[in-house]
Amino acid sequence: MSGERSNYGGLTDRYLIKAMLPIGLVFLAIGALGQVLNNLAGLFDPSRLSTSTHDKEPIHG
Repeated sequence: MSGERSNYGGLTDRYLIKAMLPIGLVFLAIGALGQVLNNLAGLFDPSRLSTSTHDKEPIHG
């Protein structure tokens, strides 16, 4: 046996950290798709959209 081995001394399970980027992008895409579908539903049925804060009466304490 030659005894030559690669020992970079770093994190052995780097794939766990590298997997977070695609997982985060999937969650971002799901959230964006939800926003698009919500806005499309508001185009076809405007009562589904929440009213703007500018249209409401101000609350006086």
